Amino acid sequence: MAEQFAVYTHPHKGQRRRLSMLSTKAGTLDYADTAALDEFHDELSAMMTNLRLHVAHEEATIHPMLAGCIPGGAERLEEEHRTGKHLVENLSAHLEGIQAKSPESTKRGALGLEFYLALNRFIAFYLDHINEEEEHAQAALWRYYTNDELGDAWATIQTSQSPEESIDNFEMILPALNIDDSPLCLLLLATRRLRCSRRSARLQSASSVLRCGQLSNRELGRVSAIQSGLEVA
Repeated sequence: MAEQFAVYTHPHKGQRRRLSMLSTKAGTLDYADTAALDEFHDELSAMMTNLRLHVAHEEATIHPMLAGCIPGGAERLEEEHRTGKHLVENLSAHLEGIQAKSPESTKRGALGLEFYLALNRFIAFYLDHINEEEEHAQAALWRYYTNDELGDAWATIQTSQSPEESIDNFEMILPALNIDDSPLCLLLLATRRLRCSRRSARLQSASSVLRCGQLSNRELGRVSAIQSGLEVA
């Protein structure tokens, strides 16, 4: 029996890993250290941008498929997207409020704790949301669409990304994958990575990024043939 194409699994694995790292850093951060706080703000902003773009792709490509087979099939997910957007805006505003205070302010630590707690409430909300997508939306997609149709939808999302977005997703997802993850995912990621590398001087070779993704030798071997084929294309 052919493996069913899971449109949500790989990006969500990357997001879970990245959010857990943000949570840990927010809990250990010295909020009186301006340089460390600014660095964390940049990391948070990058993750929140990733989430906003992820939501936009789902709503443009996946949600019409859900609505096409189930009346109102995407309404709950889109309502949760709106809630998530509001929570993210609150988090960003709160962190910027901490940055605006003097490093000597005694309130920075207390406000930092409130930020940490709110960040984890958001993460709990978001993890529940993506579980809903994986448990219910994905099952509906499998019932009504073929693997080819789902693969086409996933490829549409990949090719609609900017080079910067594609690279960010690649570097987020790859370290979260294991040897059993779909080779098709690796193929599409590698394809996008090579296309982007030709358009951005700051990037290194695809093999360097694969190594930076901390894949094992066994995993690197699994994608080496894919990479070789793409480099001569």
